[in-house]
Amino acid sequence: MIFKIHGISSNHSQSWITAFLCILIVGLISSLYDYSLFTEHNVIIDKIALNMNYKYYIFLLGTFIILSVSFFIAAVVKVNRAVYVFIVSSLLPIYLYTTHDIKFVLFTNTVNPFTVMTSGDTLDVIQLLFKIIIAFLIYQFIISIRQNTRRK
Repeated sequence: MIFKIHGISSNHSQSWITAFLCILIVGLISSLYDYSLFTEHNVIIDKIALNMNYKYYIFLLGTFIILSVSFFIAAVVKVNRAVYVFIVSSLLPIYLYTTHDIKFVLFTNTVNPFTVMTSGDTLDVIQLLFKIIIAFLIYQFIISIRQNTRRK
């Protein structure tokens, strides 16, 4: 299982782009989760959902199905960077539409695994799991860059 995760996350430290795309995917999902925890934003999300018609829900359902199939393909079949690019390109509009965070402030605070120590915020178990995954992916990213820039 460890080798499979290592292969999916960075192609066994051979692909820094794959590790970077995995950081983007987990960071966007984690940012959406963090955004959903804020109570004042939940009211805004509910108002938006009430004003949308059925096409919005079909879009969200389709995006969820596409992301689920993409993650299944990435986990079972040999991972291709195109799958990761597709997942990022599917998550990015959802993130921007939901959070209205054009400057990606929430995203950068989520991707930085040490913001909990500096900001004094509290964590739940899911946020802690996201922070651990992001820290692992950052480690994979650094090791992949180190492997690819080493003189041979």
